[in-house]
Parts: sequence; C-alpha cells; structure tokens
Amino acid sequence: MSRQKKIAEYLLDTKAVKLNFDEPFTYASGIRSPIYCDNRVLISHPKIRKGIAKAFIDVIKENNLEFDIIAGVATSGIPWAAFIAEELEKPMVYVRSKAKGHGMTNLVEGEFKEGDKAIVIEDLISTGGSSLTAAKGLKEAGIIVNDLIAIFTYQMKKTEEGFNNEKINLHTLSDFSTLAEKAVEKNYLSAENKDKVLEWNQDPQNWYSKHYQTEEIKEPETKNKVLLKLQKVMKEKKSNLCVAADLTTTKEILDLVEEIGDKICLLKTHIDIIEDFTPEFITKLQKLAKEKNFMIFEDRKFADIGNTVKHQFENGIYHIADWADMVNAHVLPGPGILEGLKNDKVALILLQEMSSKGNLLTPDYTKKAQEMAQEYSNYVIGFIGLNKTLKDPRFMLMTPGVKLEKGTDKLGQQYNDVESAIKKGTDIIIVGRGIYQAEDPGAEAQKYQELAWKTYNK
Repeated sequence: MSRQKKIAEYLLDTKAVKLNFDEPFTYASGIRSPIYCDNRVLISHPKIRKGIAKAFIDVIKENNLEFDIIAGVATSGIPWAAFIAEELEKPMVYVRSKAKGHGMTNLVEGEFKEGDKAIVIEDLISTGGSSLTAAKGLKEAGIIVNDLIAIFTYQMKKTEEGFNNEKINLHTLSDFSTLAEKAVEKNYLSAENKDKVLEWNQDPQNWYSKHYQTEEIKEPETKNKVLLKLQKVMKEKKSNLCVAADLTTTKEILDLVEEIGDKICLLKTHIDIIEDFTPEFITKLQKLAKEKNFMIFEDRKFADIGNTVKHQFENGIYHIADWADMVNAHVLPGPGILEGLKNDKVALILLQEMSSKGNLLTPDYTKKAQEMAQEYSNYVIGFIGLNKTLKDPRFMLMTPGVKLEKGTDKLGQQYNDVESAIKKGTDIIIVGRGIYQAEDPGAEAQKYQELAWKTYNK
C-alpha cells in the first residue's frame, strides 16, 4: 500500500477525518463542507503515531532535504516536530502564530542561530495561510525555510499558489483526493458522495449553496462584537454615515465632532496627520464618542509585515489598539498582516477597492481580500470598496469618496453620489470634504444622513 493511502487509512480509522452529508460542517471561515479533519487525535494512538512519524522521516530522506533544525508550528505541529527531532537527533524549535505579549515576547522558541535551515512541520494544510505565516516568522528570525511537511492537505487551489509565491516546497504525507479514494474502498463513502466531495474541493465557497441551500442564507449565530455594536448604533441613530475627519489639528477635529457627532455612526480619523497630537486628544474624542453615540475608525491602512504592524498598532506614540474601534489594512503582505492585527476589541476592515483614479487594486486582488476576510472572520467585519461582490452578512461594505453629486478632484479622487453608492451595495457611506468644508457642517451632515438612510432602507 502506498504511503499516501496508508496515512489516509490512519485518518479514517482514528476518525480524525469525519464525513457528513446530512449536516455539512461549518468552518471558522464560514465555509460549509462535507469533510472535517482534526489530526490532533492522532497523537493518542501509539502505533499510528509511530507510523506517521516514520512517514515524515521517510519524506525527508527520500527528498534529501537539507536542514539544521526541525521547526514545529504551534500548536498542532509541535508533537510531530518533537517525534521527528528525537528520532533524527536534531535540534528543534517551534514557531507561534504571533509573538507573546509578555516575558521575552518570542515568536520562535528554542535555540537556533541565524542562517540555520529549518524543515517546518505542520499537521494540516487548508488554505495554507497560517502555515505560511509561521514560515515567514521563522524567516524574520533569520532562519532559512525551503521545505514544509504536513500530514494532510485539502489540495485547495490557492494553497499551491501561496507556497509557490513564498518559494517553499510543500510535501504532504497524504492528500484530499487520496483520502476520497480510500474512503470509497473502506465503504466510508459512496461513489456518488465521492463526486460531491471532489466537487467541494474545486469550489468550497459555493458548494453548499449549490447542493443544499433552498432558502436565503441565515446570518451566523455569532458575530464580531464590534460589528454588533456598529449595527446597533446605526439602527438607534438611523444613520449609515461615516465622516472622514481629514483635518490636521485637534481643535478642528473636536469642533467638527461637536457639530456632526449626532448625525454619524462612525468617525474616521487619520491620527498620523494631526500636527498637535497628545494623549489628551484621545481622551476628549472618546468622551464625545460616548456622549454622541458613534464609533471611531482609524484609517491607518496598515501595509507591512505582521511583526511591524503589530508594533504600529499597539505601540509607538499613538497606541491605536487602545482607543480605535476598528482599523483598516491592505492585504498585499498576505495573512501575516492579519495575524499581527488580531485583537478581540478592535475590528479589521480590509481594502478591496479604492476610489482614486488609476489605483492598482485589481479584481483578483479584491477576490483574495475577500478570501482572507472569510478565513479571519472572527476579526474582519468588512471592506472598503465600491461594489458589494461578496454577499455575506458577516461583512459590511464601506464606500469612500461619496458626495451629493458625482465628480473628480484635481488629485484623481473620484466621487460617487449617495444613491449610486448604495445601489452598488454599500452599507456605510464615507464623506469627508463634502461635510467638513461646508459652511454649516452640521446641516450638511444631516442632509447626507437622511438621504443615505432613506435610500439604504428602500
């Protein structure tokens, strides 16, 4: 029996893999699937544990992989890395998804030196996002990563692309198609259901609605707390208006908020353009937000690697994580940026489109942003964009560059009118100069508030 089939048999016999066509499983990303794989149970079976550890070592030897250390991905990759390192008498480290917030704040635990080559050990590959984040963490620590070995892969299309982009060779002991074949052989799966499983593998996002959905998709039972609060504010104030306070002094911003605070659900700040910033400003702004019942969205547009954005978010002179209700980010750096911005109290907004003329956010970029949002749906609550192409109640669309009339400014900013923006699916309009440059910002904000809410609820 081939190694891939033997490992697939282990997964089925230990019930690490479960199949359910009557009530498909719901992943954390919201994807509904007929298959669920939990390889953590494998360490409880001594003979199978030994067989899998041997298979890892066989892959290393057969491919003549060069390495100095074995690196386990926390937490599920750690025991397998330990078994392998022990058998090969090699040093071992493990890598966290993000650095500790206390002690030595290490991302990589264990002894190593810069330039060491590591083989990364993982138990399961779905999209590959978390595994690649771990590999990047090792690279940032000065460790060379050329190869990653996992017990099982779902063989999703984006997985191969992600590993190719990072120039990391992915080796797996078994895979989705082999598992499907073995499940049929062992009568875990009918030939008809095998076809369904393979079809899911080709299009996991839309598989459930195609085969099972007979009514409108219900909203998930649990939601991000920030999103729930935002929706509550919107309903209470009958407002889906966000004002962009792109002003450069604290007095200008606080004076503006006094005038428009009652009309908005969100205030969007650019904290790093304020010339006279002090922590006292944040205290005053938070007090106004509480009095006037709006939330604060810091338009920081994070765009660096995970470790850097974590410091930009939590530290520096602004300490954004301490006061913002939500922040936004580009997804160009990959999943690592979302790992760095994970926070139970501050929600994430991803940029899927921009309103400036000639911007480089292509449809493919938009699709990848949406896929990452679904993977990190516990933290991401929406997008900055112009068109709602993802119909998912967990995510709101916020559209910038909105005025009462369409137009373009001399710096290439393109403006939508309120009704057009909402017809394209936006939930919240973002208005800047159209309000804060008006003779009476309060009255102008009221015009936008009433028109946007009325159009949104038609």
